[in-house]
Amino acid sequence: MCLFAQLIRLPFPHSNSKLSVRELVVGGALASFVVDVFTPLTLYKLTLRHFPRRPLIALISALLGLLPSSPATLWYAPYTEPFFIFFSYQGMWACAKRRHLFASALFACAGAFRSNRVLLGGFVIWDLVVYPVLQRKSFSLRRAVYATILTALIFTPFIAHQHSAYTHFRSSPPSSTYPNPMWCNKTPPSIYTYVQAKLHLRPSKILERRIP
Repeated sequence: MCLFAQLIRLPFPHSNSKLSVRELVVGGALASFVVDVFTPLTLYKLTLRHFPRRPLIALISALLGLLPSSPATLWYAPYTEPFFIFFSYQGMWACAKRRHLFASALFACAGAFRSNRVLLGGFVIWDLVVYPVLQRKSFSLRRAVYATILTALIFTPFIAHQHSAYTHFRSSPPSSTYPNPMWCNKTPPSIYTYVQAKLHLRPSKILERRIP
């Protein structure tokens, strides 16, 4: 986003090197627009890879991929959704071409935008471990170790986010006004599970708010 914000600045030189909020928002919207152009194309190629004789299915999947999974306004806003979808599809495309190291790097980029992208490691494990066992009824320790290393790479952004949050909340001594959150004292400390439990609305909480 910062890169696109800097590009916007090129025709209009500024004396202040610090990016403004408006420039960051416009730069993020421009970045979202760029990845939204390439995402359905990647989905089309990925589907055609698995169904080479069914281009219509690939076209339908690409068209369905244009339907937003979040409010339409978020597609052209500095939001994480378009970026994690783009990197996820790119990683799947790399997996389909047996470029597992590159796929893991792309999945790690997706994990930098959404924590649940660690589940994409399943594509690597399937290709390197599960599928060969099902096909040849043989287990390769070398492939299993390689898959473990690549999966650890995918987990790197998730662990980095957890460490950053933990050090942020632990950087200053707790006080009676601002005590350390409970998740900091758990083993292992995970802000992800804390946010999922406390801040995300669940159906039971919505019903409790609506019922007087």
